[in-house]
Amino acid sequence: MNYIVKNRNESGYVKIDNKVVQEDLKDLAAIGLLTHILSHAPTWEIHKSELHRKFTRRKVDSSWKVLLEHRYIMGFFCHVNGHHKYYYKAADHPFSQTDFETFIEEQKKELEEEGKVVFNIKVIKDSPFVVPDFFSDLQNVQFKADSAKSATTNEKKTKETGTKKHSLATVNKPTNKMEQIIEIANEFYAEFAAGRWAKEKWHKIIEKYAREFVDNNRNVPDYRLKPYVYGSLKKIADHHDYKNSKEYADYLAVMREIHVDNVV
Repeated sequence: MNYIVKNRNESGYVKIDNKVVQEDLKDLAAIGLLTHILSHAPTWEIHKSELHRKFTRRKVDSSWKVLLEHRYIMGFFCHVNGHHKYYYKAADHPFSQTDFETFIEEQKKELEEEGKVVFNIKVIKDSPFVVPDFFSDLQNVQFKADSAKSATTNEKKTKETGTKKHSLATVNKPTNKMEQIIEIANEFYAEFAAGRWAKEKWHKIIEKYAREFVDNNRNVPDYRLKPYVYGSLKKIADHHDYKNSKEYADYLAVMREIHVDNVV
């Protein structure tokens, strides 16, 4: 498994696109951390604890967050044979949601080919990506099914019943229109949330949007739902950008002056 992806490979040198260090990344420490990571071989497995020991936790964590937000690093954690494991990947270009899903799939396949049991796949903190239900839910079901095989007859029946209930709950997802809207909106997290909202704020925004969608009984056919949600999120993002723009600040200043003049 390669954990470092480079567009330019030259032995003994690190080459990074000028756009990365001159435009995309404004944080000098983040540029330094990315450069250090990319200086290693593609198969070098990234461990934050190792970076902490080399550069201190405070310095690494602040720069790491910047690289996550700009999608130069991606990662997830899961249980491998009952142990908590983290997996990271870095590149000299931004990752996409598709890259993230491919990373999970390839890492999972590699571990399973080694005879290991992988389940409970979750995205790392501050990541702009999301783990699809296909990985997070079905792997939990599979683990429960595998565990049930080694149980006694009574335990097996109990666990199989629980697994079936869990399976039905996941197969039927999303269970209502609101969940469906939230699920679709999360597909566009990386495009709209980066640089605008933290993950917690994002979840509040899309939950409010989904609730209003349902309350207003918007009659949108399923085949039009994804582009409709995308258009709505774009309007929300554009409104946010305007409210935080210099143009809007100038407008408020003018309105305050007009108000003062009218009072006088």
